[in-house]
Amino acid sequence: MLLANCAEAGARRLVLGMTVETRRERDAIKRAIPSAEPAFVRLAASVQELERRIRVRELGSTRDWHLRRTHELAAIMETNNFEPSVVPTDARRVDEIALDVLAAAGWDSGSRSPNPKS
Repeated sequence: MLLANCAEAGARRLVLGMTVETRRERDAIKRAIPSAEPAFVRLAASVQELERRIRVRELGSTRDWHLRRTHELAAIMETNNFEPSVVPTDARRVDEIALDVLAAAGWDSGSRSPNPKS
């Protein structure tokens, strides 16, 4: 329904912000949108930076869970390693990161180059 509503409204592109942990999840997204050519871009940050962000953002009893999950996801992302492009986020402004994501997705005018994974 979301995709149909976006298309009906005239959207030509859609950015989904989510964690894709496995190739199976990635493939399910591709199957869910058969007419699209999704670009998967991983936003990467050091574990230290992720922990800092969580300590600022999360309060109360869920903070410890998020901190543990950060370490789990960091290991999963490094192990599964299937995104064609990785955009570093440590010590960068949101607009800089967004431009690199657009470039990595092939939606950019060429003003910045993505950081493709080797």
